[in-house]
Amino acid sequence: MKQDWLNPKQVNINELLKDLNQNTTVLTGNQRLTSVLRGLSEQIFISQQLSIWGSPSIMPWSSWLLTLWEDALVAGLLPGYEHLLSPWQEYIIWQEIIAADFSAKPTINTIQLVQNAWQLVWSWCIPQNASLFDYNQDSQLFWKWLQRFQTSCNERKLISAVGIVGKLQRLFKLQKLIPPQHLILTGFAVLNPLQIQLLTALANLGCRIEWVEHQVKSSSVVRIACKDVHEEKVWMARWVRKKQEDNPGVRIGIVVPELHNQRDAIQHTLDEILIPEIFYPENQNQTPPYNFSLGKALILFPPISIALSALSFFGATLRFETISQLLRSPLIVGWTQESGARALLDVKLREIGEPVFTIDTLIGLSTRFGCDTTCPIFLQRLRSTRKWLMVNQSNVKPGQWSSRFDQILRMMGWLEDYSLSQEMFQLISAWRELFAELASLDWVMGEITATDATNLLNQMAGQRIFQPQVDNQSIQILGPLEAQGIEF
Repeated sequence: MKQDWLNPKQVNINELLKDLNQNTTVLTGNQRLTSVLRGLSEQIFISQQLSIWGSPSIMPWSSWLLTLWEDALVAGLLPGYEHLLSPWQEYIIWQEIIAADFSAKPTINTIQLVQNAWQLVWSWCIPQNASLFDYNQDSQLFWKWLQRFQTSCNERKLISAVGIVGKLQRLFKLQKLIPPQHLILTGFAVLNPLQIQLLTALANLGCRIEWVEHQVKSSSVVRIACKDVHEEKVWMARWVRKKQEDNPGVRIGIVVPELHNQRDAIQHTLDEILIPEIFYPENQNQTPPYNFSLGKALILFPPISIALSALSFFGATLRFETISQLLRSPLIVGWTQESGARALLDVKLREIGEPVFTIDTLIGLSTRFGCDTTCPIFLQRLRSTRKWLMVNQSNVKPGQWSSRFDQILRMMGWLEDYSLSQEMFQLISAWRELFAELASLDWVMGEITATDATNLLNQMAGQRIFQPQVDNQSIQILGPLEAQGIEF
């Protein structure tokens, strides 16, 4: 059968969205494009002066696969139930497999490289034959790990996310799952062989498939020579300001190669030129007129950094830097009343010159320095925490550690009397989701120590990217891949 849909065609996306109906699902190549298309669709409904409308089915490819998998589970089409692994559950299994061949614990980068290689093997339908992995020691070792991973998953009835495509394809071919009537693909630079296999099977079953890209408009290109990167950013920010002054409603896209390396510098330059008032303390919660497609790791946000510092109480000792951070943070209960006294205690501890303290030593020194009267809230929280820790240090599974971590943060008064902005509320929600992810590791882990649990949570916070959801800002800063299929 001729597969015309494999050749993307250019269309007017606005016209395409107008014609969407309940039988059509739009699959996108990334979450950013999904949000943009949903926003454009809403604008179309509003322009048609509709009071109510049905939400169009627009979602990323990965979300669509998960929806199909859940439908199959609910319908009882998977009698030999296999638990679908989350990325971190899969990571833990790979960690165990790789660690078995080395005396030292493998780094997170090593594990992720192997994890990504495994996904590529599946996505590009590489035959899993030993002879194909026999060309050097690295490939031979990877083949051995791959075999162990599959064996481990089979024994425990687990399945990787890349493995569900084949099972869904079989369910469609057996006509146990009803194929969608109409699929529209957009924002894909390329379709991998695994995607093509599933889509071909659906097309053979009568599903209408279209692969479309936004119609290219004629435009003028201007290149400006700048003496350095800083000047380039300044010119960019001034150009943005001029465009906004000329047309306040214009949508502006700033496409930045290696955005993760330049994010902070670009943000500072835009703030300096577009909203200089944000640098005043009273305006720090002001919402900027731009939005980054790339967020930052959770661990880099002050509230999460403070929370992870508070979890250091599970260790045998506390680094002075950690204690100092807790004393100076407005996110710990009582800071408004005791900020001066806590700062003085910080100075006195600094003068002692000890790099580490135990919690007993910290309480003893705080008492000696008169904190019973100068910062009683902080000292009382320390004493309660010490008492609670005495009976909560035993090895338990990750789910129980998640509960313990939440308890100790409550005991230390983290965010207890702190007013949350909209962005902060979303940040804390992402932090709670991280606790849920940690608890889900009970599927693949046994009991672990406090040190292992805190280290694991730190790793997860370092890998979890957070980007607050904001209204469709007129200025969007994206990487080249995120800009795929979006018009400005």
